[in-house]
Amino acid sequence: MEDCNVIKRKKDKFSEMLMDIAQNIKDSAEFLGSFELQNVSDLKEFANVLKAYESKGDKYVHTVITELNKAFITPIEREDILQLAMSMDDVLDGIDSFAALMEIHSITTFDEYVAEFVKNIQGCAEEILITINLLSEKKLLQISEHAIKIKEYESRGYSIMDSMLILTILIVVGALGFDFINGFHDTANAIATSVSTKALKPRHAILLAATMNFVGAMTFTGVAKTITKDIVDPYTLQNGSVVILAALISAIAWNLITWYFGIPSSSSHAIIGSIAGAAIAAAGFGALNYKGFIKIIEALLIFTSSSLCSRLYCLYDYQANV
Repeated sequence: MEDCNVIKRKKDKFSEMLMDIAQNIKDSAEFLGSFELQNVSDLKEFANVLKAYESKGDKYVHTVITELNKAFITPIEREDILQLAMSMDDVLDGIDSFAALMEIHSITTFDEYVAEFVKNIQGCAEEILITINLLSEKKLLQISEHAIKIKEYESRGYSIMDSMLILTILIVVGALGFDFINGFHDTANAIATSVSTKALKPRHAILLAATMNFVGAMTFTGVAKTITKDIVDPYTLQNGSVVILAALISAIAWNLITWYFGIPSSSSHAIIGSIAGAAIAAAGFGALNYKGFIKIIEALLIFTSSSLCSRLYCLYDYQANV
């Protein structure tokens, strides 16, 4: 009688396969949240380990398909078994894609939204494992409770994604706004001498400035690289997206103030100072890349000094020949 009970309680092979897939998801989610990224070099190991989990999941699904093709009788509909296996494998594919994107963009820190999303995935993975275990033990009445929890995790995930999307839209709108303001702000500084001396008509000067600004943006990326990496790397900050948005708002406000009062200033230096200030406010002075920041200050002092010297020389030469 005892042997009969053992046979009765034994899980079928498809249940064991689904349990293997669910356990693999749980292990992958735990690694995703527990691995400590210290620097960019750790990203390779991070992505490779999660890729191994994804490959293992593919093998499990392939085994399920092979056994379904061989089996004549299955514990539940074979289409449902296949759908369960493939749906769980999609979770692993998403985690693997996430790790690959982090490696591509050299992201070593989770911001608050991603950290919350990872915790959400971990909780959902735990519930998936429990649900598949109940299914394999034929405890169908207990499944609904955990299915509801999985649905709640899904809704929470969508809510986090919506918050991230709103923040991204605000950053894009802010960047476009800064770019637009930068156009009429710096163009006025660039063409003021040409227009005031009547060397160029205002229309021609504006067209020339617009063309050269566009060509410069398309062909030279030195300023962009300096702003994104040499001052502070937003990807290393816990709330990098918020820092970027704060820097854009600050730079836009400064540009509008200096434009309104006719104060000559540089939009590039405005965004550089804004990023530095936002980073300091978010993570302290240690967040700054002092080597890159000093390089910017050195360039500013050198070119300002050389420009002043050249103008003084021209003034002296002019007075000497009068």
